[in-house]
Amino acid sequence: HIEYKKLDEKLVQRTFKIYIEQFDSAKIYLLEDEAKPYLEMNSKDAKMVLNNIQNGDYSDFMKLNDIFAASINRFRMNRTLIQKTLISSDIDPNEKFDSSSFAKNEQELEKKQIQAMKRFYQVQKRRSNIIDDEQKNRVFALLVKKMARNEDRYLDQSENDSSTFILK
Repeated sequence: HIEYKKLDEKLVQRTFKIYIEQFDSAKIYLLEDEAKPYLEMNSKDAKMVLNNIQNGDYSDFMKLNDIFAASINRFRMNRTLIQKTLISSDIDPNEKFDSSSFAKNEQELEKKQIQAMKRFYQVQKRRSNIIDDEQKNRVFALLVKKMARNEDRYLDQSENDSSTFILK
């Protein structure tokens, strides 16, 4: 059902929340201080964004997309090192994964990224018998491919592509 008949401040606030949740539901890309201004947008800021949208200006969404792109690149740089470390180590099958909040700093973020990669590995290990580093490497290569496919949707978008993608 349609809850909102017209674009207003509340819908602007909700749109940002949904867009961030859609991008980073596992909270492994964004830092808290990157997401918080959009997740806790006050009415005054939402009204300014609404005014911008009504004037055909989607720069607020483009700024968020720039943050997404930077977070993707940060994770891609971390991912290579994490992958090498995980391939040569034992992975605890009982380790828990916390996706309840955004990381407060880069160290916490890297820990969440490691946990996410371990979690993917755990799921794959339950499905098949992974016995050596070469098989581990294939599992992580699959993860990187899946993540890149999702990440690429947020990279290199024109303003029109981004605004259409966001407002769908």
